[in-house]
Amino acid sequence: MNTTNDKKFGSIELNDEFDVFLLLKVIRSKFLFITIICALCALGAMLYLRYSDVVYEAKAVLQVKTDNTAGKILNLENSQSGSDELQENVELIKSNTFLKRIITKLPVGVSYYNKGVFKTFETYQSAPYIVNVRNKNRGVTNGKIFIQFNLNNTFKLYNEAKTLNIVQKPNVWFALEGAELNITLINSSFANTQQGQMYFTINDENTLINTYLGKLSVSILNSSAKTIVISFRDFTALKTSDVTNAIINEFNSFDIERKSASSQKILSFIDGQLVNVYSDLRKSEGELEVFQRDNKLSSNPKEVSSNYATRLNDLDEDITKIKLEKSVLSEFQSALTLNKDADVYKLLPMLAGTQYEGSMALLVSNLQELLMRREKALYDINTHSSNIKNIDYQIDIQKKLIIESIASIKNKIASKENSINQKIAEFESKFLAIPTKEIEFARLERLFNINEKFYTLLLEKKAEYAISNAGFVSNNTILEEAIEPSTPVSPNRSLAYVTAIALAALISLASVVFSYLMHNEIINLNDISRHTNASILGIVPKYHEIMAHSQLIIDKSPKSIISEAFRSIRTNMQYIAQGGESKLMAVTSTISGEGKTFVSVNLGGIIAFSGRRVIICDLDMRKPKIHHAFGADNTVGMSQLLIGNTTLDECVQHSTISGYDYITAGAIPPNPSELILSKKMDEVIELLKSKYDLVIFDNPPIGIVSEGLHIIKKVDFPIYVFRSNFSKKQFITNLNAVQEDHQIKNLSIVLNSVERQTEGYGYGSGYGYGYGYGYGYGYGGGYYEDGASKSKTKLGWFKQLISKE
Repeated sequence: MNTTNDKKFGSIELNDEFDVFLLLKVIRSKFLFITIICALCALGAMLYLRYSDVVYEAKAVLQVKTDNTAGKILNLENSQSGSDELQENVELIKSNTFLKRIITKLPVGVSYYNKGVFKTFETYQSAPYIVNVRNKNRGVTNGKIFIQFNLNNTFKLYNEAKTLNIVQKPNVWFALEGAELNITLINSSFANTQQGQMYFTINDENTLINTYLGKLSVSILNSSAKTIVISFRDFTALKTSDVTNAIINEFNSFDIERKSASSQKILSFIDGQLVNVYSDLRKSEGELEVFQRDNKLSSNPKEVSSNYATRLNDLDEDITKIKLEKSVLSEFQSALTLNKDADVYKLLPMLAGTQYEGSMALLVSNLQELLMRREKALYDINTHSSNIKNIDYQIDIQKKLIIESIASIKNKIASKENSINQKIAEFESKFLAIPTKEIEFARLERLFNINEKFYTLLLEKKAEYAISNAGFVSNNTILEEAIEPSTPVSPNRSLAYVTAIALAALISLASVVFSYLMHNEIINLNDISRHTNASILGIVPKYHEIMAHSQLIIDKSPKSIISEAFRSIRTNMQYIAQGGESKLMAVTSTISGEGKTFVSVNLGGIIAFSGRRVIICDLDMRKPKIHHAFGADNTVGMSQLLIGNTTLDECVQHSTISGYDYITAGAIPPNPSELILSKKMDEVIELLKSKYDLVIFDNPPIGIVSEGLHIIKKVDFPIYVFRSNFSKKQFITNLNAVQEDHQIKNLSIVLNSVERQTEGYGYGSGYGYGYGYGYGYGYGGGYYEDGASKSKTKLGWFKQLISKE
């Protein structure tokens, strides 16, 4: 005997056998559910696309490269013309300081909105009014201020808390929370016809910077090509392109400012020196003129002391150079000592043109390399780590080396200056014989020449660095300029619909799989034959007309498919009949509702059609139905007959079919089991056998009550009824137990209420199942009266799939 193959999960039996027809049936039964799920997912996608905030993104690509053209022409050594670090530029653009420059140049200090029923839109550069703000403070920022324009050329300001209520005229300054506002109306007709509520917010600078930081994305696109991609996301398309382009333009301006900063510092130093030297020059020039005028000397006293002046002028030129070098070294040392985080590359131009530039450049380059290592390390570790402390230690040592080198150079310069001064003193002592006035004039002239040459040298250097500074141009190339996006990046329409389809498919698949695994009903004969060795008499197609109770229908449609199904069962009964004349038949099921009464009533009618005398007795006294099937009264029946209150002839009623009688259950007794098991029941059976060719008992369901087994054992044709799509598969276990435990070897099965769609599967064309049923569909065109079946066979596979019948 076969046993069930369903696996149990807890107390739930799972269907683990793959059955393509069962799968199609489950899909057909879930078709409406799947349709609803697909519609809901599509509706959800449309609502999401309709009411979610639309995000736009603008992108720009910038190639970073800066060159000092004038510096190359003048052969000036400027460290700022070196290669830029792309990562430094990325961090610069993302810094708060840089973004602050951006928002000050864009009209984002005040945001304008239009609030609708479901969504709020920002009217960037399209609002019908402009709000000007003075003396902005925290009390007036970041709050929603609603504005309503009136027909009398006024407007009303209010907030959601109703604590603000101001009526003013346009173009008039007025106070609000310590700030001053002036609202200019640009388009009065648009403002008066505007749908929804208009409001604006005065943005706090720091809050706006933090907001923009979250919307800004800056990354290196190609390090070899030195390209940076800048993107900005916002709910307004125009704002994204404006902000992105503003970043590019401001970066070019900031880049030029940053690169020319060292030259500006040198120019400032030269300007300071020019003021001092010019003062000395004017003083020496005045002293020379006064001495010459008071002593009435010739205008060209060099003829008197030409050799003296020539030699002293040479020495004075050396003193001038030494003074310049001392000033430069002092400024360099002061900048390095006082400014801990000074960019040492910006200090190198101070040494440009001096004889110490080469030796100092190497020391400064080593210091800059250590500073770069420290900056890169700070991206991964903090300032308290041992690695940073080690680098700081090396930086301090390098700075000490530079300061000591400067001190050593200054000592050498001082020694050289002392030596030249000694030579000047020695040379002057040799010319004491020269008249005193001429010597004093020569001395004053020498001082004037020194100051004049120093002043001229400073002017030349200032001109050179001014030209160099003017030569700084940004060679950054805008490879891709930001344009106003026409399509949003979020929500993604395609992704939304794909997600909706995937979700609908997932839910539908899960529902189908769950229903398939949890499907525990018998559908067709294969479901039965796999789990039992009991004989199968046949099937009864589903009757689609509405019946309140089981009825006799074969007399109304004797040529219908259902009538032919019962004829097939009648024919197959001869293969299971025992030797001799068989006169007793009992029909039972596991539970009520499986159609045992319907099968027994109509099977008896078909047998009566063959000319045999048939009677059916209702032994389901707890829930009698035979009287409903024949449309008769249930006043007298088996219960009265078994207790002896009436005779057999008084209980027998006649149906519309000749030779077909029936006995109803009668009044519901308190002890139906005792009545069925009584000797009176045996007497009634023998009496019925003597009068009829076949006696059919409509037994109570043996899965609920046990008295039905007594009759099942006695009869020649015990029939067990299952109902397709109703009876559980574990009911077969109950049938097997009855067959084995009670030794009922000739127990036969009838599958009731089989769907038409399973005809080619459960019993098929001509039934071809191995039981010789001898009837099928499709032959003798028009023989059957079931027009529904004929029309059904004309339906396509898809319509059959979704059909409820």
